[in-house]
Amino acid sequence: MSRTEEKSVWKYYILGGCIIVLFGALGHFMGIWVVGYGRDEVAVEVIQQQIEAGELVPVEPEEKIVWPEPSLYISLPIGDGKSREAFSKRISEACSNIALQGEEEAPGMRRFILETSLPWLNAESSHVSILSAIEDIAAASSEAEILLSINLDPPAAWLQEHADAVVTIGDKKLPCVSVASEQWRSGVRELLGGIIESVKSHDKGSAVKGYVLRCLKDGMWIQPDGYDRSKDNAKKFSDWLTVKYETTDAIRAAWEDNEVTVETAAVPKEKNVEDGGYSFFSIPKERRYLDYLKYASENTAETIALFASYIKSISGPDTRIYAAYGMTFALTANSAGHSALGRLMDSEIDGFITPAEYAGSSLEQAGAISGPVHSALRNGKEWLLIDSSFMDGAKTNEETAAENIHAKRDHIFAVALAQNMGIIWPVPLEDTPALDEGEWNAIKSLKNIYSPSRGEKPREGLKPFGSNEEIQLTVVVDEASRNLLSNEDWVNALSLQQLSANAFGAGTPFQVCMMSDLLAGSVALTDFYLFLNSYILPESHRELLHTILLESEATAIWVYAPGYCNGENNSSKNISDTVKMNVKPFDDPINSGSVITLGGKWIKAGAEYGTGKMSCPMYYIDEDDESVNVIARYKDSGKISLAIAFIGENNGDEIPEAAAAGAEETDAEASAGNDTSGGAPSGKSWTSVYCAEPSMPVALLREILSILEMKQFYPYGPKNSREFTHVGNNVLAIHPMDDGDRSFDLGALYNVADLLQPEVGWPEKRNLGLKLNKGETRLFKLMPLKIHEEDAATEQSDEMAGQS
Repeated sequence: MSRTEEKSVWKYYILGGCIIVLFGALGHFMGIWVVGYGRDEVAVEVIQQQIEAGELVPVEPEEKIVWPEPSLYISLPIGDGKSREAFSKRISEACSNIALQGEEEAPGMRRFILETSLPWLNAESSHVSILSAIEDIAAASSEAEILLSINLDPPAAWLQEHADAVVTIGDKKLPCVSVASEQWRSGVRELLGGIIESVKSHDKGSAVKGYVLRCLKDGMWIQPDGYDRSKDNAKKFSDWLTVKYETTDAIRAAWEDNEVTVETAAVPKEKNVEDGGYSFFSIPKERRYLDYLKYASENTAETIALFASYIKSISGPDTRIYAAYGMTFALTANSAGHSALGRLMDSEIDGFITPAEYAGSSLEQAGAISGPVHSALRNGKEWLLIDSSFMDGAKTNEETAAENIHAKRDHIFAVALAQNMGIIWPVPLEDTPALDEGEWNAIKSLKNIYSPSRGEKPREGLKPFGSNEEIQLTVVVDEASRNLLSNEDWVNALSLQQLSANAFGAGTPFQVCMMSDLLAGSVALTDFYLFLNSYILPESHRELLHTILLESEATAIWVYAPGYCNGENNSSKNISDTVKMNVKPFDDPINSGSVITLGGKWIKAGAEYGTGKMSCPMYYIDEDDESVNVIARYKDSGKISLAIAFIGENNGDEIPEAAAAGAEETDAEASAGNDTSGGAPSGKSWTSVYCAEPSMPVALLREILSILEMKQFYPYGPKNSREFTHVGNNVLAIHPMDDGDRSFDLGALYNVADLLQPEVGWPEKRNLGLKLNKGETRLFKLMPLKIHEEDAATEQSDEMAGQS
C-alpha cells in the first residue's frame, strides 16, 4: 500500500467515526428541541424532572487526563552577565505554550538543566549567576523543575598548586585532576555545599530538584587513555590493594611475584599490544593489570557515589542526583573507568546520562544505547540520552542543519520512548537557524505525545504492546570481563559496539543487562541470551548460568572466547566447559574470516563474514564433536567456526529437520509465510550457539534466531537490510539504514497510528507493509483489539497471501 493509500484509508476511518459522532450529537440536540419545543428553559426543566424521577441518568463529563511531566529537559549554560538577555529569551521560547488543533493549547517545556561550574575562584559571583538563572526560569513558568549540572573540574591554577593530584600518564602530566585526590574531593564538597545552601535559602530555590555531576573529558567521567601514575592515585591504588589482599603473602600468590608487597605494589606500566597481538592478559602472571583496571573504574564510581551522598545529606533525600556515566559500549579503552556501573546501582545516584552518539560510535552505527539501560531501570534508576542535534546544527549551514536535526531528533526520541528513557536537548544561547519557532514547536509536540503514548492502557484483559512479558532477547554485558583484554580496542569495537548494535536490529523485543544482574536473578528471564563479552566466568558463575539456561530452556549465543578465564587461569577448556562443545585453539595467529555452510532467508550459503585481520588467540570447534550442527567454517582452514548444540536431556539432538531442509528457501516461500523452522527438541534442554569469530553480522544473527524459532517482526524482507527496531510502552520504532520495502508481523491485531505523521494510520492490522527510506524513523503507537483467534488467523492468512 502506498503512502497516499495509507492516508486515504485512515482518513475514511476517521471520517466514519466523525459521521457517527455528528449524528449522535444531532440526535441529542433534536431530542431536547422536541421536548422543549425550542425553548431552552423548558428543556432544562423537563430534563431535571426526568432525572429526579429516575427516568434519566445524568452523564458526567469526562475528566481531562493530566499526564505526568516526562523526563525531557532543555539544557543550556547559565553564561555571564552579557548573555543574560539571550538566556532569558531562550527560557521564554522554551516555556511558551504550543497551539494544537482548534483553540486548545499544550504546555511548553517545564524541565530544565542549568550548566555551570564549581566556583573555585569566585564563589559569590557564581552564586548570584545561578540564582538569577533560577529566577528567570521561575518567572517564565511556576511549574518549572530545574537540575543544576555542575562541572567539578578544577582550574589550571588549582592544578599548578596541587601537583600530586594531576593525572600523570607515563612521565607526562595532563591538564586534568586525579579523582583519587583527597584534597580535590574535599574542595568539591566545600564548594558544592556553598551552592546548595545558597539555593536552599532562596525563595525560588524549591524549583531546583536535583544535580548533575560532571567531570573529566567532555564532562562524562572519562579517564585519560593510560594508567595514572600521579602520587595521589598511586597511594589510592595501594590502599585498594591492601583492602583486597590484606597481606603480602596473598598478593604475592595472586600476582605470582615473590618481591611485591601491598605497600610497594605500583601502578603497572601500560602493555602495548600491536595489531594481531594476543588479546588477553595472562592469568595469574598479569593479574596486576586486571586489578588496576578494576580499581580505576571502582575509584571513579566511588567518587561519584560519595558526592551523591554528600549532596543528599545537606539538600535532602528527595534530591535527585544524576551522573554522566555508563558508556559501556561507546568507549573501547578499558582504562576509561566506565566499568563500574554495577557499583553505582547500590548508591544514592538516581540516574545516568549518556550521549546518544559519541566519537567512534555514531548514532547510525550504535543506535543510541550505550550501556546496560535495562539493568539501571530495573534497579530503580533513570537513564537520560543527550541529543546534541541542535548544538551540531548551529555549526553547519541552514539546509544541512535542518536535515540533520530532524533525522537525529526523531531517531533518539523513538529510542527513548520505546525503551523508557529520558532526553536532554542542549541548546545554544546565540540565535541560529537551527533553533527557530518551528524547531521549538517540534520539540514541544514530541513532549506532548511522550506521556500519553506510554501511559495509555489497553482495554481490560488485553496486554499492552511491548510489555516486559514480550521481551525475547537479553543482551548481556559483563563489566569484569573487559579488564581481561590486553588488546581491547579492536575486541571491544567488535563485541561491545558492533554486536550490540546488531542485536538492536534483530527485529525482536530486547533488554540490555549486566551479567551480575542476570546471575543475581534481578533480570526478567527470556528465551534467548546474547553474551557480548563473557570472557571471565568463575566455575560457580558458569554452573549458575547453565542452571538458569536449563531451567528456562533458553538459548545462549556465545561469541569469541566465553568463559576463557575461570578466575584462576586462562584455557580453551574453560571455553569448552562454557559452551558445551569441544573447542580448541589455533596454534598460531590466523586471519579472521568464515563462510556460511547452512544459509537461509537472511543469509545465503557461501556468504562470508569476519574482519579479515590477523587475530590471536582464535578458536575452532573440533570435527570429532558429533553433538554439534555446523553453520559456518573458517575460509582458510575449513575448520568449524560456528555451530549449534542442544544441551541437557537431549544432548546431541540435531537442528530440526524442517529448519535444515528449508534453510535455503526462496523469498517467495518466505513471503508466503511457510514455517521452515521445525519443532524444538522435546524434553528439558537448553541450546548453545557458539561463534568462534569475534564478530557476527546482523544477517547471521537474524538467521540463527530464525532457525531457533524466535518470534521476529520481520517474516521476510531484503537480505542484508539493516534497521534498528525498538519495542515498548505501546510503541514500535523502526529506523532503517537503507531504502526498501519491509513487512512486519505484529503477532496480533492492533489499531496502528503513526506518532510522527499523525495523518497516517491503520485500523485492525496485524501485518504492515511499509516502504522505508534510509534514515527516516517511523514511530507507531499500537493499541490491541479483542477479537476471536480465528479472525486474526484469517486476517493474517489473507494479508500474507496478498503480499505474496
